[in-house]
Amino acid sequence: MHNNLTIPLDSSAYDFKVMLEEKKPKSWLNSVSAFANGLGGSLFFGIDNDGTVKGLNGIQHITEAISSKIRDFMDPQPEVVMVPHRINDLEVLQLKVNSGNYTSYYYVGDNVGNLSEIKISERQQNILNLIKKSPTITSKQMSETLSVSQRTIERDLLAMKRWEF
Repeated sequence: MHNNLTIPLDSSAYDFKVMLEEKKPKSWLNSVSAFANGLGGSLFFGIDNDGTVKGLNGIQHITEAISSKIRDFMDPQPEVVMVPHRINDLEVLQLKVNSGNYTSYYYVGDNVGNLSEIKISERQQNILNLIKKSPTITSKQMSETLSVSQRTIERDLLAMKRWEF
């Protein structure tokens, strides 16, 4: 169990979940997809949205459930690492999601293997490709390359972070 936990300052690099919603995996697998499709990131289970540590019970069960949901509902499967932490005698779990090697990672729900129901716009696909080619590209540079406003790029990035297409 790790005692020290440093959370990155860039809010696009992490997300908090007070608990693992096993019956609603889309609620957190969308973040896994966004991180795998982007620069990577971490989900912290046992911490609420304002950063307050609430803790988790049954870390072993939670890690097994996360592995199972990723295997069953993601295509392709992203590379993840689970790291337990102890903060003020409370257990939290960090799910580190690495930037993926494939073009797009999808939450496929109950339709594993049927990606035709997932909609990603051509512009969003182009954004993903630009990020893959140049991970430090800015939204301004993307807007110039794709001939759309910077605000349009920022809206797409926000939607992609939530992975609600």
